[in-house]
Amino acid sequence: MTLPPWARLGAVAVAAAVFLVLASIHQPTTGWNVNTRLALVFAIVDDGTFAIDGYHETGALLETQDKALFEGRHYSDKVFGVSLLGLPVYGAMQLLAALFDFEWPFQAKNYLLRLVAVSIPAALSVALLWLLLVRIGAAPRRALFAVAAVFFGSMWFGYATIFMPYIPGIAACLGALYVLLYPPANRLTRANSFAIGLLCGFAMICDFIFGLIVLAIGVVYLMRLADQTGLRGMRCFADMTGPRTPVRGGAVFLALGALGGALPLALFFAYTYAIFGRPGIPYEYEALDLFRESMQRGFMGIEAPRAAPAWFLTLHPFRGVLFWSPWIVLALAGCVLGTRSAGRRRLWGWLGLWAFVAYLLFNAGYYMWWGGWAMGPRLMLPMMVAVPMGLAEICRRDRPRALWHALLAAGIVALLLNVPLALMDPQLPQGNEHDLLAAATLGTKLDIPQFAYLRVFWRGWWYVPPSGSAPWYHFLPPLAALAAAALLAWTARRLPEKHLPYERLEAPLVNFDGTAAPLPQARRGT
Repeated sequence: MTLPPWARLGAVAVAAAVFLVLASIHQPTTGWNVNTRLALVFAIVDDGTFAIDGYHETGALLETQDKALFEGRHYSDKVFGVSLLGLPVYGAMQLLAALFDFEWPFQAKNYLLRLVAVSIPAALSVALLWLLLVRIGAAPRRALFAVAAVFFGSMWFGYATIFMPYIPGIAACLGALYVLLYPPANRLTRANSFAIGLLCGFAMICDFIFGLIVLAIGVVYLMRLADQTGLRGMRCFADMTGPRTPVRGGAVFLALGALGGALPLALFFAYTYAIFGRPGIPYEYEALDLFRESMQRGFMGIEAPRAAPAWFLTLHPFRGVLFWSPWIVLALAGCVLGTRSAGRRRLWGWLGLWAFVAYLLFNAGYYMWWGGWAMGPRLMLPMMVAVPMGLAEICRRDRPRALWHALLAAGIVALLLNVPLALMDPQLPQGNEHDLLAAATLGTKLDIPQFAYLRVFWRGWWYVPPSGSAPWYHFLPPLAALAAAALLAWTARRLPEKHLPYERLEAPLVNFDGTAAPLPQARRGT
């Protein structure tokens, strides 16, 4: 369906604002997780091998213990989605360097690889989030603030500044959901079925933990396909036009979706086969004894959820997402409200609740539930695909105004808490011994490393770096943030104050047989 001009304006503005801020930031300090992904890119392009020997050693520029050991050689232990995105970027960089006979500094490589492979997907994902919010009823101006609070007021911002896989995975899942819920001509086709599968498969090779949200997307796809073929569905998609798809045609759609999803996974397993002689997961060959032995517990390190990690992952300031991003409380309330509505509003409500509960339980049972060196529980990041959509209910004009005021307050608090951590270093030291965290109980007293960083930031880090010098680029993020805020404020004045149903703004649809289809009437859930 064609987007109305105000929707295109809002999407472009929010993407530009996010990219402007991200482009102004550079994280010179890399950690184990980033290093192993960068090392794989460098090894493939520069050495023509998957082995990262020569990059990973203690004291090396890309020192890491996130590595697999097999037959005397070392390899990255990660699924390679974000490294795959970095390959053409680094290849082009090295080609330029060879043509003009110069060497890229490491920090230039680090910055450009992150900018293209992570920050651009971040900008696209936030634009998709804004479009999805307004399509199910959020007031456009309110939704503009909501997406800014969601992105900059959470780990999402921090992990968009380093070469990590979560942001490309979120972008892929949001893209799959957008194509699934709002395909051209409002119908599934062979092409968009394949695209949905391909995006979901790519999310999986960014990190296997995206499997929980990909599973939910698969269920929604089956519901939509059931409606389109005339089988029993949940009537979330009763606004479809044109003739029904024959069941045989639906089977073709399903097969193409499965093929699209299988291709990225097949590429990854071909990569592991080339290394280990059989398809597998590099975690089986962890070089570090602690990681290898822990990953053998339960299912890839996941056992039954425990109450103590669940407490520290929700309300406790050590890793509590509800503490550091209080807007999530309102988003979950909005998800509950959505389940009491109809159509896509109900669908998003259940998706958001599933995402939060599924990733909370997964993390509460994982052997390293705190996520290592991190500003928050990074392994819960895939929930951002669906949880923020609950804010659509909070941003509706027909909801009590108190909900909107609560979101304003929660969003500001989240910004004040998360922006400093993201700017300073999203890979914060965990601040507690591994054994203490692994055996933590509800009564365990944990140090909160984030508080020390907040004190440093608000005492002047943002204008005088800890080293005592003040290089000019240190002032770029605050200036970029001001420019982004001005852009969003300018855009907000040009957006409609109230939600405008898309059906009143789009051209009439056409059935597959060429006859005109009547415009659907505005109704709940569209």
